[in-house]
Amino acid sequence: DKRDLYLLLDTSTSMLQRGGKNRRKYQSLLALKAFSNDAERAGYQFQRRNTNTTVTSTQLLQTLANQTSTQAIQELDQYNIIDNPDDAKNADNLDIHLITYDYHVQHNTFTLSRGEPSSGIEIMQSILSLKMAGEQVEISTENNSKWKALGLPNPNRYDLHQGRPDRPSNLHAGTELLGALEGLDYLLTNKANDPNLRDQSTTISLILDGRPERRSWWDTRTNSASDSITGLAIPLPESLGKEDITTSGLLYDTKGNPHFFKNNQGQWQWKEMQNNLNDALDRLADLSTDETTIQVNAYGLNSTGSTSLNVTYQDLFSNQSFDNDSGGWSYSHQIIQSLQDLNL
Repeated sequence: DKRDLYLLLDTSTSMLQRGGKNRRKYQSLLALKAFSNDAERAGYQFQRRNTNTTVTSTQLLQTLANQTSTQAIQELDQYNIIDNPDDAKNADNLDIHLITYDYHVQHNTFTLSRGEPSSGIEIMQSILSLKMAGEQVEISTENNSKWKALGLPNPNRYDLHQGRPDRPSNLHAGTELLGALEGLDYLLTNKANDPNLRDQSTTISLILDGRPERRSWWDTRTNSASDSITGLAIPLPESLGKEDITTSGLLYDTKGNPHFFKNNQGQWQWKEMQNNLNDALDRLADLSTDETTIQVNAYGLNSTGSTSLNVTYQDLFSNQSFDNDSGGWSYSHQIIQSLQDLNL
């Protein structure tokens, strides 16, 4: 048997702002929690290398939570993952889809397999090693292969604007959440259409840090930096369908009110994406022999306790993204303000 885990992680430049180190840590721990929980459900077990003693995923995560990312990566070298010898069954393969989104969307896949269970430690280290957009401070796109591959235009004065010398410029600004969710819908729809895959368990963890916003001069809206309502086409990776995303689709004001935008084709793309995404989840629940194995967990990071951000998350996750009323799949959303909220 096989299982699928979809991790959607926010790698936008907001993670580099004040308090970003904590939020980055929370995000990594949430992703590792989703991975380790699914690994244990699939029949794997964590062990200390030097003593071969078993530790639970909770014990391991509590150890990692007290360390920096660099320390946690090194700490994981002391552990191994094995097929649990006490559960009288072979461990399932676990496929991990890692979708990261900032000014563009990226997609990587990993597999935790019974034939090579120790690769799971490398997967965890890869999650802890994720770089945020703009982490390498670039003042041009000359050596940015992604920029060229995406066909993005030469940076203008708005792209190059830098408010403070110790903060990233706008060159890496933007949170392409619509693209990330369109990519997720593409993967789930393909899974529902495949008789060999549709009965596998599906776990989704979506993590967001702050109000998602495409830079205005790339969006289908006008403001002081943009007098055009034609959006810049930013293609998704081929593995996510390669669709050109031309709009944010949905933005929130500072009070947490939603505002919708059409794409370059004049369509309300966010609403269409939401319908398609929930249809795919409903179909997977219908086709599954156990609909409780279809789980969606959404997390909003809010270390400042902002009321308007809580309102934004509530609306975005529960009203504008996920609706399990007509499907048997489970859904939850949670605001993460501190380490204690991770319930490790």
